[in-house]
Amino acid sequence: MSNELMAKRKEATEKFLTAVKAREQTFASLLPKGMDSNWFLGEVKVALARTPKLLECDNLSVFDSLTTCAQLGLSPSGRLGSAYLIPYNGKCQLVVGYKGLVDLAYRSGDVVGFGAQVVYDEDDFSYSEGFGLTIHQHVRSEEEKPGALRYVYAWANMRGGYTVSVLMLRREVEAIKARAPGARKAGGPWDTDPAEMWKKTALRRLIKLLPLSPQKASGLHKAIEAEDAEWEPAVEAEEAEKAPTRGTAALKALAQRNKAESLETTLEEPPEGVTLPNMEPGSNG
Repeated sequence: MSNELMAKRKEATEKFLTAVKAREQTFASLLPKGMDSNWFLGEVKVALARTPKLLECDNLSVFDSLTTCAQLGLSPSGRLGSAYLIPYNGKCQLVVGYKGLVDLAYRSGDVVGFGAQVVYDEDDFSYSEGFGLTIHQHVRSEEEKPGALRYVYAWANMRGGYTVSVLMLRREVEAIKARAPGARKAGGPWDTDPAEMWKKTALRRLIKLLPLSPQKASGLHKAIEAEDAEWEPAVEAEEAEKAPTRGTAALKALAQRNKAESLETTLEEPPEGVTLPNMEPGSNG
């Protein structure tokens, strides 16, 4: 990088951080009790250091994402796995991470155990599905390279003494990943933390099944709604740009889109709740 470019980058960084500092009181008023604005501003600096392209994003989209992070009490840095700020087509997109969803679920007070586990090709894993899902065994491989990700399952132990869980196949997760804008770009969470994104995908499906109090779980639902509000229009815009408008190519594109919509409907059907006794994060079944 030339001296001129370095000087411009430094100037842009200082300008951005000054704008963030000017909003410190706003962030402080939004953060949950016990969370310090100095900590939050420090995490913003880390986010910028990890993702310099944020400087090229529309400022309003960046500050909207930061505001949501403050409201939810999640770090925007990405290093903690709570939330990520992803540059996409000149705008900042907020992605709430696996650990962010776990944190918000526990804060609801209705969940006493919550987590997810990925399964690799070399893991010793067996399950069955009848009236519900039963995990018979999961022994993680000790190999340095355990193979590709194969399944992911998630569970929630509820205060009422019962457990709800779901399992997703590789093709289901890959279908969802394929619809996420920028998922194949280097540097995004699907690239840097694939296992965490698989876990998050299963948790998102699980959350739809949980009988959580709307008031207690407002943060959890807000996290999902905020992400959907930002990502879904981006998906639609991206597909509209790529879709041909006339001729045979247009007919093929329409057929593919209808097929994708049919697949999405199938994938979004909620799995049945099941009981997994003594299931804790990281257990071997």
